Amino acid sequence: MNETHEPRVEWPRAIWAGERMPDEISGYHVFSEHATIARFDGDIECEREFHCYVDADIFDSEQRYHEHQRAAIATERDALRTEVERLENSLALADHLWTAKQARLTRMDLRLEAARAALTEIAAISGGPIRRIALGALDKMETD
Repeated sequence: MNETHEPRVEWPRAIWAGERMPDEISGYHVFSEHATIARFDGDIECEREFHCYVDADIFDSEQRYHEHQRAAIATERDALRTEVERLENSLALADHLWTAKQARLTRMDLRLEAARAALTEIAAISGGPIRRIALGALDKMETD
């Protein structure tokens, strides 16, 4: 995955305008609320009243940004829900197949036990070649 790591730009959310001093022509404007705090006693730039203004372009672009983010999150949420449903269906199928396999194995185990019991009884009541065949079959069942 090729991701470019560009520096994150923090755009100003508002503009703080300082009260105009008598000798200032354009006033004092800053883009950070932190810049309105006096750095030292007698800091004439920051020892004045500040008023916060939110530019309409800043507000609109922020609103568009958040709407885009909400849409992206909703799309991701829907994709995750679809994936969860797919995995739940897959799990249900796997559970069904496992249950069916367990049922087949249980039936097979019951049949093997019945065959073992029958061969054991045949070996007990028979003699000669029939007994040898029954004992050979029992030995083969134990090794396989």
